[in-house]
Formats: sequence, C-alpha cells, structure tokens
Amino acid sequence: MQQSNNAKRQDKKKGGGFVFYPHQYFISDSPATSYAVGVTQGGHFCRVFLDISEDVRDRAKVQNTASDLPGFALFSETHKKARRACFASPDNSSKKPNGILLIEQVERTPSFDDVPTYTGKWASVLQEDDSEPKASPHIGRGYLEVSFNTNLKGDIQEHIYRYKNIIASLENNTVQDHLAARQEIRDLYAVITSSRKNIFAACMIKNEEMVYIDSFSPDYVKDIIRPLLLKYTHDGMYGAVMFRVRDGSNVISESCCQCQMSLDYTAMQVKDVNLVMNDFLKFNTKRIMMAFNAYPNSVIDIIPVQKINCGPKGNSKYSIEIESGPDCKLLKTFVESESRSNPLISFVRENKFLFANVAAKTALIYGGGSSGNVLLSTIHAFSKPKGNAFSIDFSGESTLKMVSMYKKDEVDKEDPVSQPQYNQN
Repeated sequence: MQQSNNAKRQDKKKGGGFVFYPHQYFISDSPATSYAVGVTQGGHFCRVFLDISEDVRDRAKVQNTASDLPGFALFSETHKKARRACFASPDNSSKKPNGILLIEQVERTPSFDDVPTYTGKWASVLQEDDSEPKASPHIGRGYLEVSFNTNLKGDIQEHIYRYKNIIASLENNTVQDHLAARQEIRDLYAVITSSRKNIFAACMIKNEEMVYIDSFSPDYVKDIIRPLLLKYTHDGMYGAVMFRVRDGSNVISESCCQCQMSLDYTAMQVKDVNLVMNDFLKFNTKRIMMAFNAYPNSVIDIIPVQKINCGPKGNSKYSIEIESGPDCKLLKTFVESESRSNPLISFVRENKFLFANVAAKTALIYGGGSSGNVLLSTIHAFSKPKGNAFSIDFSGESTLKMVSMYKKDEVDKEDPVSQPQYNQN
C-alpha cells in the first residue's frame, strides 16, 4: 500500500493529530501493544497505537485518575457501565460515522503489513456511537471565541486603575522592583478576568463556502448573506458571516467584521434575520467601503461560520482556565500573543482570534424549553494555530497577510492568491 499524501505530511509535522474512525480494536495484555485500525477524516486507512508517557501515568497515579487514562481496551468496552466507550464498526467513516476518536500528539512509526502506522500520546472520544447524529462533533477549521463585557463597574475599577498604572510604569521604566510588579500584574489579571462574565463559543469556519463580490450594495449583500445566516442557525446554534476586504493576498484589517445571528433574550427567540442584517450594515458599511474604495483592485470576501455556544458548565470550565493566566493553553491556542495578556481588550471587537484544525464535541439538551438544542461540550485543537481567523483562504490555510490600510507600505504587490480559487457571487 502506497503511503498517502496525508501520511507524508504527518511525517513532516510531528506533534499534530487527526480524527480517527475505528474499524476494529486489537487488545493485548499490554496497552503498548494494543492497537486499532480504521480510517482518518479523509478516508485513509491506518493503524494506531497509543503510548501514554510515564510522566502522565505517574501524575494520574498521584491524582488517583489512572483508570481514566485513554486506552483502546477502555474504548472497546461496550457494556452499559462502560465509561469511555467508542464503538468500532467495519464501515465507520466520516460519511457514516459511529464512534469517533481524536488521536493527539501523533508520530509516524514503522509500518507493517503495508499499513501506515501512527503512535499517539493521547486520545479523546469525540463521539461514542451513532445514536445521536444531531450531536455529532463538528470537525474542520475554527477557534474558540471568548467574549465578555469590557465595561466593568464597581469596585473592580480600582484594580483596573492599578493594573493600568503598573503597565504604564513598566513601559516608562519607572518601576524599581520588576519581579514584584509583574507578579502584581498576574494577580490583577486573575482578579479582573474573574470579575467578567465570560461567554465561549466554538466558531466553525466554512472556508470552502466563501464567496467574493466585486461590488457592494445593501440589498445585494443581504441577498447573499441571508441564506448563509439561516442555513447555520438551528438547534441552538447560530449562523454568522465574516466580511473582509482583500487586495490580492492582503486582507485589510480595518475592514474585518462579522454579522451574526443571536437570541433575543426579551422574546426568548432567535432574532429576525432582517433586523440582524440591517443593524450590521448600519454600523459596518462605512468601514467596509473605506477599505474597498482605498484599493481599486480589491474584492469583498464573505465567509460563513457556525457558532456553537457553551452552556453554564462549559463557560465555567473555560473561565477558570483563562483566570489561570494569559499563558494558559486555551489563550495560547486561540488568541494572538500580543493581545491575550491584556484583560481589558475585547478579542471579538479587535479580531484577535487564531484558527486551527479543531474538533468540537457537542451535547444535546434534554428537558426544558431548550430541549433538543446543541451545546458545545469541549473543543480540541489538533494542529498548531495557523493564523488570524481573517487570514484563512479557500483551502483552510493561513496564506493571506493582515495589513493596515494606514500602512500601505506593508502591502504585498504580488497576488499569489488568484481569484479563481474563490467562488464569485
């Protein structure tokens, strides 16, 4: 069997991961020699081993969580009390999914029987079986959106004032004890972030559905985005579209914005799509047109997105993580480095999110007025951050350059991204 292009790329990029649809488990007396065969998201047949590091195993023993370590013996259990089942089936695939695993921190290992073989340092169950297709994981390019109210009031203002003063003193080099100042900044960061109401949502970018337009009028734009917004608004999830002005391979950062559906909390129903579009155009047409008119050969890209919100438990879990500091895994994965250390900046308003290959595990709500809706359970990134979300191209890579219309010397003169790669509307 020839090594697939996907496998060759994996050889070069150790440490990433892939989505895996198990066909059969082969369980031995040792976890090190147990393995599974199945296919990847792209349908490539392969064999997978798991090799959990000794450090991880030792920590699990200390924390009394060794029984929760991933392993194919655990995944293969199908009885009623199985804790982490992931059902295998001979026809399991992205087109007919049953159990789904995410294999993480992957390295290519020597093949045998001409079957490409990989070893992962960790594995997560994305879907146990095919009993709830409505809650199937969302896999593709995306990021975890972190939104919060930056207009904080009350006693927290004293901490914000102190935070700004220390930052200014460090920048002006008027601090005597740098170590103490930086520790206080970390402490204030935790206090400020814990006082916010953080809301999290998985944003799945539909890059292959992006279109571009070379003229702009409100009615024309509405006709394009209305079906996109409605298509991805269902079962508690919300459609959105990203707008950007692109001049060849350059994305004008000042033009980047999003139009998104949401819940009307007063009426407790999804907002009317026409009101959403009108409000968006009212506040964003000027910024789009300023950039569009500044570059004679530019086009406007429209990129669909689907947003899957966390519930209270998810919001609490991720809030605790970001309160631990700006170097937490979540922020390092999904927020640009120069922004994540500032607890006062709005990542949404400033378009500071990074995208990656992600798998969003979801869960259904049972009971109550939201019964049947889908919530985000957890999001896994199985690649390094690729770039700013607005730098994504049609293929899902970050090949475009973010530039400012006020710094035209940054703009690349060549246009390596030809228009035929995109769908013109």
